[in-house]
Amino acid sequence: ALRADAEWAGANVTVPYKEKVIPWLDGLAGAAAKLRAVNTIVREGGKLIGHNTDLPGFLGDLARNGFPHRDSTALVLGSGGGARAVVLGLAENGCAVTIAAELRAHAETLARELGDGRVTALVWGDPGSAEAAGRAEAVAGGRNRAGACAPRRMVCGASPARPICVQSAGHRSGAGCVRTSDRT
Repeated sequence: ALRADAEWAGANVTVPYKEKVIPWLDGLAGAAAKLRAVNTIVREGGKLIGHNTDLPGFLGDLARNGFPHRDSTALVLGSGGGARAVVLGLAENGCAVTIAAELRAHAETLARELGDGRVTALVWGDPGSAEAAGRAEAVAGGRNRAGACAPRRMVCGASPARPICVQSAGHRSGAGCVRTSDRT
């Protein structure tokens, strides 16, 4: 119905549809093609094209906070559409990235698809997750499948490196989410 309505210019896409919406689109542009995740649909010449603003938004936020630096370490919490942008942005900037997710298969798939050998995967709560948080120079946290943010103490409290903690785009504050302005 919306496809046939010429007055309809586009839409915003959020969790959990960033990946699921792709088959309904006529094409993917820019970062959306690399990420296989869409957060904005735009009508372009009668076609519905998927875009992703998570990647440039995330990289801009990190740059404003003095990160990333080549050979830095980062911990990404989650493996959904937003995490795809974060992992790709960090990996393309030469960072060693650890993905901590609820489902090992999701984290490993993301590491394989977007990593160049600098991306590893583990499950939240594994013994390695506290160690990864401890050595991370930056932590990017999203929401889990139930919509809850990673506990602040898990991400920032364990790190002697005093990371810049970043809340992924589109996530509400509170419930343990860590915002960019929080430096622990």
